[in-house]
Amino acid sequence: MANLTKKYRLIWDLCTLNIQNDYNKDYSGTATVIVNNGIFESDVYQDILDKIEEEGLHPIGEWIDYNPE
Repeated sequence: MANLTKKYRLIWDLCTLNIQNDYNKDYSGTATVIVNNGIFESDVYQDILDKIEEEGLHPIGEWIDYNPE
């Protein structure tokens, strides 16, 4: 379990680059389990947006399914 103290949290799948959480939600004082994912947190929302662009992440609603059925 990881205790995260910043206001905004960004968690993404390292293989697909799909974002796994609602990154505009205020997560202050919460905890989460991080398993084989990338993670970034900040008190500044613009930092989150910059990280999405820097890493080439796919926001919720724009996920890429690499295993279509």
